[in-house]
Amino acid sequence: MPVTVRWHHDPSHPGSHEALDVSGHGLRLRTHASLPEGATGRVAGARGEVRLDHAFVVAWSRPVRNLLGDIDHHEAGLRFLRVD
Repeated sequence: MPVTVRWHHDPSHPGSHEALDVSGHGLRLRTHASLPEGATGRVAGARGEVRLDHAFVVAWSRPVRNLLGDIDHHEAGLRFLRVD
């Protein structure tokens, strides 16, 4: 599912990424580079009638390697922030 990420430190430059899986608490994102833990932003996207629009914090980020051991891409866990 493609999602749009707007970083709180630079909201005028949104990026498009692939959400690999989504739960009620966060999502796992495929990225081209490592993301800094603790960075915050807002993620938005839709799959059919299901809409996604949440503030988040980067909980973790790691490289994903191919069979030769080279970094193929990165993945990051985004934890949704709740405002009650």
